[in-house]
Amino acid sequence: MRPEPLYVSRTMYWPLIGGFIAFVLIAILLGWIMDPSRQRDR
Repeated sequence: MRPEPLYVSRTMYWPLIGGFIAFVLIAILLGWIMDPSRQRDR
C-alpha cells in the first residue's frame, strides 16, 4: 500500500480547520454581543 501524498491530506483538513476557526470566532462574537455588562453602559 502506497502512502498518500502530503497535499491530499492537507486539502482534506483545511475545511475542518477553517470551520473550527469560524466557529470559535462566532462564539466569541456572540459572547461579546450578549455580555450583560456591555449592555448596561448604554
